[in-house]
This record gives sequence, structure tokens and C-alpha cells, in this order.
Amino acid sequence: MEEFVTYFRQKHGIASLLLVEEDALQLSWLAMYHIDPFDRMLACQAIVPGLTLLTLNPPIRQYPLRTF
Repeated sequence: MEEFVTYFRQKHGIASLLLVEEDALQLSWLAMYHIDPFDRMLACQAIVPGLTLLTLNPPIRQYPLRTF
């Protein structure tokens, strides 16, 4: 599985996104639109640097971030 993910990430030019302290601190300001902690952290990782999050998850779209 690891080889599969790495191969396709590199093939499509997708960089790994590290979890940094600034992202984690954003979590305390995030409204409880979504109860899944992993999805909430993904939202934080997109909000801080202004990234676009690819998702079909309606609760995540309530956060102040760009989605596609």
C-alpha cells in the first residue's frame, strides 16, 4: 500500500503535507461543524496556509476554507 500511495503521489506531483504546530493551534478556534477529529485537522491544515481541500464532505464545507 505504501508503494502505491507514494507512486501515485509522485506521478501526480502531490506533495506530502506535514502537521505543524500552527495547524494544531488553529483547531481550538474551529467550530464543531464536524465531529471527526481527523477531518477537523485536515480543515486546519487547509485554513492556515490557504490551501484548497478536495472533499465531498458537506460539514467540512462550512469551514472558512476553499474546497473543490
